[in-house]
Amino acid sequence: MLCGAAANATIVLDPLIEPSTTQFGYAVASMGDINGDGVPDFAVGAPFQDGDFVSTDMGFGLPANVGKVFVIDGATLAVLSVMNDPDFELIQPQHFGGQLGAVISVSPDVNGDGVADLIAGVPQYRQSGEQDDQSDPRRESPRLQR
Repeated sequence: MLCGAAANATIVLDPLIEPSTTQFGYAVASMGDINGDGVPDFAVGAPFQDGDFVSTDMGFGLPANVGKVFVIDGATLAVLSVMNDPDFELIQPQHFGGQLGAVISVSPDVNGDGVADLIAGVPQYRQSGEQDDQSDPRRESPRLQR
């Protein structure tokens, strides 16, 4: 991801590199100066970032496409904060995440702490109790007609 004016652009690298793409930079939003250093900070979505805990099904590994949102310091490009999907903060049976960070937006200070608030979309959200199986009509794949 590039940031800054074209004449002096800076490259911001994915802070949690994985073997497959995380889509770091899929969505970006300016947050204003949240750490008080006089430089605007920004949020970056990585909707295909994998989960941090292994699935309860042995051999499956980390849940895929959970997503994360990183709040980046505009001056140093350091990670100030990471937003995680709370459904994937624990070991659980879901194999695929909701792609947190596919859409991000900044809202005026809603909770009164003096800092703009971040809104992050989870377009593929499913409740924790829903299983990855063929009985869910939304998940059925096309079948070959004979």
